[in-house]
Amino acid sequence: MKSIRFSIAIILSLVLLMQPLAVSASTAGEKVITDIYQEEFSETVEIEGVDYTYYYFYDDENNRNIKIVNQDTQSVDMVECNIDTGSIYLNGELCGTGSSSQIQEDVQTRADSWIYMTTMTDQISWSNGAGVAVIAGIIAAAIGEVTGAHVISIMGNALSTIAGSAIGGTIRNSIYKFNSTLIHQFRYNWSFTDSTGDYYGPYTSFSPAY
Repeated sequence: MKSIRFSIAIILSLVLLMQPLAVSASTAGEKVITDIYQEEFSETVEIEGVDYTYYYFYDDENNRNIKIVNQDTQSVDMVECNIDTGSIYLNGELCGTGSSSQIQEDVQTRADSWIYMTTMTDQISWSNGAGVAVIAGIIAAAIGEVTGAHVISIMGNALSTIAGSAIGGTIRNSIYKFNSTLIHQFRYNWSFTDSTGDYYGPYTSFSPAY
């Protein structure tokens, strides 16, 4: 199992809302991970002074699972993604559904080394009071082989805004595979529109992203 610690400051003050989050990590000398779930990767993220640990693994039915532990209270949230159906569950309750469609590639932004695969549209939701750590976990599960810490890092303070004003949204995710039989890597071009209609993105992530 590979574990890594991130330190992330989420600032809710409106005065500081536009300042980027600070993320630091040390991976020197550690082996390269190709599948965060198969390797049972874990990471710890600090959000507003509280440590949250994410654990990634496959269950017996080959579904992706993210276990999120609040290290202060030891409370646990479980995010599960059924790879075959695209359904996402939060603590056993359905919180996301996905659909796949083929769209015409934008040849102006396509790199020759990447092969377009599909575009996913995921409708996700959560209850009032869901925190940044849980929302980031749900988004990470919907995107693919990326982690909650990566979602927090790339979205920054937008996540605290979303947690305070929305109860879900839509992820649009175009997926590309690296054109190689030797390298297992995907590129995700994605965006998020929350339940109030506010748009965030576009973002680009590469797997594995942590």
